[in-house]
Amino acid sequence: MMKYYRPETVKKTLKLLGSQTEVCTPLYFPPRAKHLSQWQGDALIDLSNLGLDTIKEKSKEIAVGSMVSFETLAKSEIIHNRWDGVLSEAAHLSATGAMRNLSTVGGVLLNPNFPAEVILVFLALDAVVILLDENGKEVRIPIEAFLNDGKPTLERGMLIKEVILPIRKNIHCALERVSRSKSDGSIVSVVVKGELTQKTAHNVRIAVFGANPAPKRYHSAESYLSDKPFTYKLAESIEEKIQDETEAVGDYRGSAEYREAMAGVLTKRALISLKKMMKA
Repeated sequence: MMKYYRPETVKKTLKLLGSQTEVCTPLYFPPRAKHLSQWQGDALIDLSNLGLDTIKEKSKEIAVGSMVSFETLAKSEIIHNRWDGVLSEAAHLSATGAMRNLSTVGGVLLNPNFPAEVILVFLALDAVVILLDENGKEVRIPIEAFLNDGKPTLERGMLIKEVILPIRKNIHCALERVSRSKSDGSIVSVVVKGELTQKTAHNVRIAVFGANPAPKRYHSAESYLSDKPFTYKLAESIEEKIQDETEAVGDYRGSAEYREAMAGVLTKRALISLKKMMKA
C-alpha cells in the first residue's frame, strides 16, 4: 500500500523527497484527473502545509507559488490585471470548476502537454521556475529548459517552489484558440506577447499548443518579427513562418494538416489583436 505524508515544514519535505529508502512523490495535481494508480513511487507527499499557495507582486516580478490553484489564478486581481488577463483566462479554460480548485501550478508544470494554455502563457512571458534542492537552496531554471520538450522531470530530493513572471512596461498578450465547443479542451491554441511601442513590437514571443508533440516557442517566427514596423501586413505574412516550425500530429480531434493551418491562422489573429492594442 502506498504511504501518505503531510509534513509541516519545507525542511521535513525535502528530507522525505531525498530519502534513499523510499521514493516519495510530491502531490502536485494536474488539470486533468489522475487516478491513484497513475502516481509513481512508494509514498505521496501532501504539500498543503508549506505555504506555497500564494501570489506575491514585487516591483519587477510576480511570484506564483507551486501550490496555487487554477481557480486562484483565474480569480486573482493581481493576475487578472496583468498581461491583458490572458493568464486568468488560460487558467479558467484549462479545467472544469471542480478541477480548477484541485489542480495546481506545479501540477501543470509536470504535466504540460494537455491542457497547455497556462504553459503557453508561461512560455510567452519568459517565466522562470524556482526549485529547492535537498539543502533548501534555490535553483532557477528558465521555463523552456524545465519543460524539456514536454518531458519535464523533477530530480530526487527537489521541490518546485514557485514560478517567477517578469513585469515590464507596455507588455500585451493575446490568446487565440480553436476547440469543438467553448467548454472543450483546445485543439490548437496560441499565445503571443509583445512589448508594444507606437509602431514596433519588441521581444515578441509566440507559443503554440496542438501543432507539435509538446507546447512550443516558435523562435524563428519571433526572429522574423523582430526589428520590423509592426503592421497588419506583417501579421498577415506570419502564417508561412509558423508552418515552417510546425510538426503536427493528427488525431481524432484534428488532422495534422488542420492543426498546421490553424497554428498559422491563430498566430495571425493574435498578432492582429496586439496591433489593435497599439491604437487603444
